[in-house]
Amino acid sequence: MAKAYITRYSTNSLNWQRLSSGQALSVLGHQDGDGIALDLADGEQAETEAFDGPCLCRIVIVSGDAQVRIAKDADADTGELWLDGTTDQRYVRKGERVAIKRAA
Repeated sequence: MAKAYITRYSTNSLNWQRLSSGQALSVLGHQDGDGIALDLADGEQAETEAFDGPCLCRIVIVSGDAQVRIAKDADADTGELWLDGTTDQRYVRKGERVAIKRAA
């Protein structure tokens, strides 16, 4: 079964300036809360709760390809394809969710 692991990191004013201008971040902030593990069953969307504030999320996809979408009303069917083993950091705004679905 494919899985997704999401770890939330805090942002600070320096990171916010870099993120908003499209610059890469060399260092993540501190981990903010427990990590989230999502099981990706065939045909079913898994998603986080809406985030209560802006943050950086480190997302890792293992044991299968997946579609990932970050939005307030996230629909993974319209998400970006992430191949098995992909690890990336994405900025998530207040009120947005991370939705993930195993790719067909």
